[in-house]
Amino acid sequence: MKGNLAFNPVVIPPHLINKIVDGHTLFEKFNQSNSVDEQLLILRENLNNHCNEKTLHFLVLIFLQTEIKHPIKCFVVRYITKNDHLQEPFSKALAEEISKHFSVDNIEYKVYNDFIPKLASCIENFPSGAQAIKLVEARLTAYLIQCLCCCVHTLSSKKTLSPTEKNEIFDLTHLTLRLLLHIVQKIGNKNCTELMSHFNAIKLNIKELLFDDDVPMDSKSVCGILFLTMYILENGLKSWCEVLNPSGNNQEFSELLCNNSARLSLHSALATVISAEDLCTTTIGDQHALLLLTDNILAIGEKMSSDSTFTLGVTRTLVQISRTLLKCQSQLGLRLVDSLLVFVWAHLEHYMDSVRHLTAQVLGHIVKYCTHLKDKGEEKALEKLLTAILSLDKSRKSYYVSVRCLSEELGAGHVLSRLPAALRDLLAALDLQTVQACMVPSERLDLDDGLDYICRTQSGKLLFDDDVPMDSKSVCGILFLTMYILENGLKSWCEILNPSGNNQEFSELLCNDSARLSLHSALATVISAEDLCTTTIGDQHALLLLTDNILAIGENRKSYYVSVRCLSEELGAGHVLSRLPAALRDLLAALDLQTVQACATSALESLLQRHSRECSSAEMYHIWVQPVLTHLTHNHLHSSVLNILENLLLQAVKLDRNILDYLLPHIKELPTSNENGREDLKCVLMLLSVVRKSNAVGKMMEKEGEWKGLIGYDVLKMAAVNAVDEATSALESLLQRHSRECSSAEMYHIWVQPVLTHLSHNHLHSSVLNILENLLLQAVKLDDNILDYLLPHIKELPTSNENGREDLKCVLMLLSVVRKSNAVGKVMEKEGEWKGLIGYDVLKMAAVNAVDETRILTLSLVVESPKSTESFSVEELYLVLWYLRYNINAQAPNLRQLTLSLMKKFMKRLEDSYKVLKRQNAPNGDSNKSDYYLTFLEDMREFCYKCLVTGANYSRRYVALQLLDWTETTGYEGYHRTWKSEYIDNLLQCLDDSYESNKVFALEILQTCPQDLLESQRIVAGMDMESILSQTSSMKPPDCVSAAYKLRLFVARFPHILLQGYDTDVPECVRHAALRRLLHALAGEVRACERSVVRAARHAHMYGALHCMLHILQHVDTR
Repeated sequence: MKGNLAFNPVVIPPHLINKIVDGHTLFEKFNQSNSVDEQLLILRENLNNHCNEKTLHFLVLIFLQTEIKHPIKCFVVRYITKNDHLQEPFSKALAEEISKHFSVDNIEYKVYNDFIPKLASCIENFPSGAQAIKLVEARLTAYLIQCLCCCVHTLSSKKTLSPTEKNEIFDLTHLTLRLLLHIVQKIGNKNCTELMSHFNAIKLNIKELLFDDDVPMDSKSVCGILFLTMYILENGLKSWCEVLNPSGNNQEFSELLCNNSARLSLHSALATVISAEDLCTTTIGDQHALLLLTDNILAIGEKMSSDSTFTLGVTRTLVQISRTLLKCQSQLGLRLVDSLLVFVWAHLEHYMDSVRHLTAQVLGHIVKYCTHLKDKGEEKALEKLLTAILSLDKSRKSYYVSVRCLSEELGAGHVLSRLPAALRDLLAALDLQTVQACMVPSERLDLDDGLDYICRTQSGKLLFDDDVPMDSKSVCGILFLTMYILENGLKSWCEILNPSGNNQEFSELLCNDSARLSLHSALATVISAEDLCTTTIGDQHALLLLTDNILAIGENRKSYYVSVRCLSEELGAGHVLSRLPAALRDLLAALDLQTVQACATSALESLLQRHSRECSSAEMYHIWVQPVLTHLTHNHLHSSVLNILENLLLQAVKLDRNILDYLLPHIKELPTSNENGREDLKCVLMLLSVVRKSNAVGKMMEKEGEWKGLIGYDVLKMAAVNAVDEATSALESLLQRHSRECSSAEMYHIWVQPVLTHLSHNHLHSSVLNILENLLLQAVKLDDNILDYLLPHIKELPTSNENGREDLKCVLMLLSVVRKSNAVGKVMEKEGEWKGLIGYDVLKMAAVNAVDETRILTLSLVVESPKSTESFSVEELYLVLWYLRYNINAQAPNLRQLTLSLMKKFMKRLEDSYKVLKRQNAPNGDSNKSDYYLTFLEDMREFCYKCLVTGANYSRRYVALQLLDWTETTGYEGYHRTWKSEYIDNLLQCLDDSYESNKVFALEILQTCPQDLLESQRIVAGMDMESILSQTSSMKPPDCVSAAYKLRLFVARFPHILLQGYDTDVPECVRHAALRRLLHALAGEVRACERSVVRAARHAHMYGALHCMLHILQHVDTR
């Protein structure tokens, strides 16, 4: 909503005020006010005393001169509505003023456009305004018909209307129709005959509008309601049945019903104008009117399904019809439900948000009706609905919308008991990349046969499951090895270190990295040290062989990928891929590891570029493109990995255009029906993007119903539908309903525990983490007692096990939930712990965790607070510095932006809380509570300036400069910054940075440093006008930009240098002097160009001087 500042003061034209009275103080003061607030104050002060006829007339003028929702108009409406004795005289005065605007014939729509919108506000919840309309309804109807004729004539006769003009006419038409509808609906006996004489003229204009394809559907809907209302007034209360059963004799309807938009408008009007009782009880032939109306609406929607405006209009009408369900008899209602559900299941997945939301409302009314029948003892309808919902695909939005609707009517407890897998499905659906339901094993084993099966088969399955914690896998390995030794002898363990192809048990396990590590770790645990030292396998000691194998299994290292790249550059990519056949697979897998992603990407690009020179198109496709597509369709990948793979495919196409001949069949053969359809769809969409970016789209023969002749629009619509929003909404709705029905313990076990389990056992996207955090926070707000269950989880953080990373992320989220629920202060604080909840050593470990989300959660936990004035503790401040020390050089742009976003909040809270601490200091200054803030600021400044050293990467320099810009431009009372010569030196070097954003920051900070120190460091750095002018002539564009920023520094901080030997009184004399020097340099370059164009291209290219001039002139004060 706009505030008062968004509206201009009301100005009444002087000739209108003079008609009331000359020189009245109230009117003059009001008209001369400079703001809306001032005008409101004048009205309040003067209207409290009295309101005479002139004042009332003045209020009428204000009402008609102001736009709708203007604060002054709203005040007048409230004032008149509250004072009953003023309503009738105001209505008469308003009617008199309205009648003055009626003219004979206006031929320009803009004349009407100045008055009609102001007039329309009379019927917007303002009884006195509606009464004024009633007083002039006959003359007003004629005036409105003139306006409607003008609009229709303008639309039909002028072929060169701009889009803006068309929209103005459509808006004016809509308001005019609404006013006419208001008059017709409120028609009385007094002017009935006169008003009905205008009906034919109105109908003619309505037909023109209904047949115009450009008129918005909203206006056509009003046309339909107005037409039907007039027809019923003319022909009787039951004449509306002719719309559903038209006869050939009725020319009025027969013509309209041949046009699709007119037909939809009339049928929609039936659902609005005719009461639910009439629709339910009236029969036309042998069919209920309500069912016939529904069938006709559905038929229109089916016929015009390709037009989104028709689909929206049909859906709105069906919402109206679904509201009549509760007034229907049981048999009629069930038949109507069957008709509506056909539409609902198809349109809950529609690509338009508005259609999906309206369809969900229809489903909500159906659920409400089925619940109503259940309460009356008829459960068949609800059972049928539940069966239909259970049959829905769990990867579609319709399932989650249905669950939410059910929970709102039946209660969450009932829904969870009838749909036991609903909560699990909802949690799984939060994943943006894929929506999968968890499989629950149903088989049961006999005790006699179970031991061998569980120990061998099931432990093997656990070893191959990536989600199983490494601790459990280690136990599996020990158990497996112990049983194997008991079965095959004391020395059988040697087969792990020297496996033979005949041993099927080990050969399969040793192909999997985690199983291989578990078995080798088991050797070190199960086999005695003496046996390991004395046993030899081949010509090698078992202990050395075990050690080498363990080291070979170690985590991915950057050195491997750097080595692959170096080898390909020296030996050729073909030779490397033949000697290291698993290299490409390893490189693709490594893209998902943040620590080696950059190196793996570089190695892949280098290999691809080298290999493209050595092999044919077919080999390129089979060796490169096919593995990438396979990796894409068989793995759940992060968006950053998808971008890398897309760029890799694009590079392959650019290197060899013939690869497109292999890619296009993949796009055409999209399998959407199989289980992997979603991943295949993602793959094909990436290929479409590659084809488009390679400029090959226009070369395809286009076909109807296909995008660029490549893929059907129906497939693209399917790709646009995602189940995430509905899953989130359904979860929140279920939680809210269930909280009213169950105890705290049940809430914890049914809701909180599954969320924590889902969080700790899955690698989730940051958006999913936000959803889960909000869900937990909502649970805590609904039931404070849940905190008693959450706090032990935070205290019992397992940091030593393999799953520590995910548990750490889980605990950080819980801490955030506890903080946002304002429960932090209720826990007793301990030394070395943050808010008495978790040790600072754990938070430090989280701040340097390998997972980005965990690091960001750590900073967010410390920085964000419900109050911006909440002070930081010393430990919190230095935890922020610790975070910066290890994350300031992060290469990922999203992590850098998230860090800066949180640091901006940090700087704001630091400033606000410092002011509070400063006010709390003792008056005599003996106790200064804010000293540690200033110490921290000095430490942070020193750290940031050290980050600007030569050789630091872009991210480190950019973040450090941004933080310094915020710090140096913020005032802290009593804080005297320490400036060192190396600080200035590093900033001056940043003016030569390759990135302009860093130059901007450096210049802004240099504006704040001491003049004497800047002067001395400038001299040390050798920065003078001669060197700057020389830099403008550099062939490197970044050097020219650097020269411009240095020149701006001289203009701001060293004007005396620019003005040496230059005496003038012109405005902006410093910039004028700088421009003269640049102009002199430019003139020399022009002369050099005149002498020799070839030499000028090397030594006098003129771009630099002109660029510097532009920089100087941009900051000239033209006043």
